[in-house]
Amino acid sequence: MKEVNSVKIYCYWWLDKYDEFTRYSKWTEADLIDCHHVSVDLLECRLREILAWEVDDWTDIKTDYREYWQMYGKEFIEKDVEKFPQPKV
Repeated sequence: MKEVNSVKIYCYWWLDKYDEFTRYSKWTEADLIDCHHVSVDLLECRLREILAWEVDDWTDIKTDYREYWQMYGKEFIEKDVEKFPQPKV
């Protein structure tokens, strides 16, 4: 088995507007990080980066969700998404 010496930590955030059938998203490219340099401080830094993003500063806007979302409905889609606690930094 190949030994893993590095990882990538991506930052990704999206906002779904069901009435518009649109997903707004933002992400950053991730550099390879030596596994020995991954720490809670590094992860907290990446979380702070995400929390500092402006709501209207999107990397991508996809408008092709009509077929899927309309078939299932807003309530079903919202139940399908994992709910995470509000971040506390």
